[in-house]
Amino acid sequence: MQKRMIQRRPSYAIESVDNALRLLQLLRDENAIRVSDAAADLGVSVSTAHRLLAMLVYRGFAVQDESKRYFPGPAIGASPVSVSWTSTLRTESQPHMERLRDELDETVHLAVRVGSKMHFLHTLESQASVRVGDLRGAVLEAHESGGGIMLLSELHDQQLARMYGAAGGGGRPSLSRVQFVELMKNVTEARRLGYAINRELAEPGVGAIGFPLRLPSGRAIAALMVASPIFRLEGLLEPESIQACLDAAARIDEMILVQGIDVS
Repeated sequence: MQKRMIQRRPSYAIESVDNALRLLQLLRDENAIRVSDAAADLGVSVSTAHRLLAMLVYRGFAVQDESKRYFPGPAIGASPVSVSWTSTLRTESQPHMERLRDELDETVHLAVRVGSKMHFLHTLESQASVRVGDLRGAVLEAHESGGGIMLLSELHDQQLARMYGAAGGGGRPSLSRVQFVELMKNVTEARRLGYAINRELAEPGVGAIGFPLRLPSGRAIAALMVASPIFRLEGLLEPESIQACLDAAARIDEMILVQGIDVS
């Protein structure tokens, strides 16, 4: 059996990358860290540690609570998508996403659900000066995403209870009772409307709407989202904006049919 060699620090090591990776190790091993502790461990200034942690939050590898401590985010330990059709979906959806972005002048996302997580496959940013940024490669909790809520709404209530270990579902709860009740409220609204609304669920000041993308059988396999600063969310909820999103989703559904995407 081949022996694993002890890893040596590369001569071309990139300090900022190494520091970010060390922060990931700290989050993994210690579960909660403060900026001052991170700075001391890395031997950098507090401002540098804060910037590094902010990037981990942005990419979903860390979250911050009210006490200003940082905890592992949903991207740490997230299961891979592990399907071959996402590349086709991303590439062939691009022109329809571009058209929708230009129509609404807001950022458009494409994502798939893996368990209780949403994996963002593609983002096309708005050109507005104040806009929602690029989430390509990010992993967010499904119950904190407009597209995630829409895809969760396709499941039975009992499946949701088992997934989150709540409301008698068994297992260790991943959501508190209050959080689960809020999720079910959002899921019920999504089932009624045919789309889901995210009102600052993942990030203060950010709103979004999410629409399902379906196979010819009707099964939802992905979500199309339009995200905006919260003060522009009401504009996205106007009938003309909703119709533009529905039209874009329908065009992508047609592409899925033409491309013969197989998720079996």
